[in-house]
Amino acid sequence: MGAGAIIPVLRWLVGISGTTAIIIAVVLVGIALLSTGAIVGILSGGPPLRGALRQLAIGVSAAAITYVLGVVFGVGAL
Repeated sequence: MGAGAIIPVLRWLVGISGTTAIIIAVVLVGIALLSTGAIVGILSGGPPLRGALRQLAIGVSAAAITYVLGVVFGVGAL
């Protein structure tokens, strides 16, 4: 579902901008990714830490690829 997409947008909804907003978004998304991965790990019978770190790695990789593609195609982020 797309419900998790609201997390990075929260910073604009409360009126925060600039570097502070980016740091807050990164921290909140990191917490959400770690939590989701830990829950999946628990539900699948695996270790929650491994699931949390795997989910964080997937999220960071996806963000990095998206950023690089934005730079390559000349799309401004802010």
